[in-house]
Amino acid sequence: MLARPKHERQTIGAVGLALTVIFCASCSGGKPLYPVRGEVFFEGQPAAGALVVLHPLDDNSPAAIRPSGYVQSDGSVNLTSYVTPSRVVGDGAPAGEYIVTVSWLPTDVKEYLSKHPGSVLPDKLGGRYGQPDSSKLRAKVLEQPTELPRIDLKKDAAAVSTAKAPAYSATAAARGN
Repeated sequence: MLARPKHERQTIGAVGLALTVIFCASCSGGKPLYPVRGEVFFEGQPAAGALVVLHPLDDNSPAAIRPSGYVQSDGSVNLTSYVTPSRVVGDGAPAGEYIVTVSWLPTDVKEYLSKHPGSVLPDKLGGRYGQPDSSKLRAKVLEQPTELPRIDLKKDAAAVSTAKAPAYSATAAARGN
């Protein structure tokens, strides 16, 4: 078997990398996805099972990419994005500014509804952070892997830690919302 010269191997590698970047960008509607991780706690405990969704500030169309993820037992959340046109799920989120919503519904929705037919699903957070028009939580995803500061939700207010890079807005904590 013949070995290719070093410059040919480098060229093939560069072309492969370029094609990978183009493919990944096309999967997300032309916007590259960047890994995003954060933490969500309620009254000092991990909000395990809560759903975190980022809603882009600059696009409220139904086709907008809304990265989301479920909070794990340790309080961590890794976001993924569903890209409607290509029907592809990718890890991370497009760079930009977002409204953050958090909903914490029963773990087994089917079981809950079978025991409580016709009832509305209860949100452990009382719906306070579940709608983009009422949530005061904000996030900024950078054009690089982004570690969002911990969100500490309270029964009476949301306190946002800014110990890490200030990718979440502290305005919610300052306003007591």
